[in-house]
Amino acid sequence: MNKYNIGIDIDGTLTEPDFWVETMNRYFNKEINYHENRVYDWLEAYDLSYEEFEKFYKTEGPRMHLEAKIRPGAKKVISYFSKHFNIYYLTARQSWLEPVTAKWLSKHELPGEHYVLGTHKKLPYAKKLSCDFFIEDNINVARELASDGIKVVLINCPYNMNSNLNKNIIRVDNWIEIRKVINQLAGNLI
Repeated sequence: MNKYNIGIDIDGTLTEPDFWVETMNRYFNKEINYHENRVYDWLEAYDLSYEEFEKFYKTEGPRMHLEAKIRPGAKKVISYFSKHFNIYYLTARQSWLEPVTAKWLSKHELPGEHYVLGTHKKLPYAKKLSCDFFIEDNINVARELASDGIKVVLINCPYNMNSNLNKNIIRVDNWIEIRKVINQLAGNLI
């Protein structure tokens, strides 16, 4: 039997979704409340120019990503999935963050291959990897993947809650629910 292929986003999906707030609040002297934030884009949430953000990101990004906490249950579920799926991590991080990404995944002993795309346009990569399922937190990425027939499990975050979903997107709150949904989508094969 062929294994299913599963794509997994990293930031906000695999990591705790608020990992960036404390660092950005301190750096920009702001008091953004993660739970009240309804915006996915950090530039918009902090009212920043691209140049301001790039200066911050070059300085603080590597440490911020390396210290990001993994979501509860994610490691256990992914370890379980790795017995039944080919695991692919697809992140929109910029290519210069590839070493940090590899180090973070290794530190958490997460099986699978990773791809640092430098773009939120994940559909071409998901198609190239023949992803049957995808786990994501960005509603725009989820919609694009789902519109092409990929089953997407969208993990709830404040910035994606007021969004309409299509039939290929299923909302969940945590990694335990992700395991149940993927099991159902895979025909209870795992």
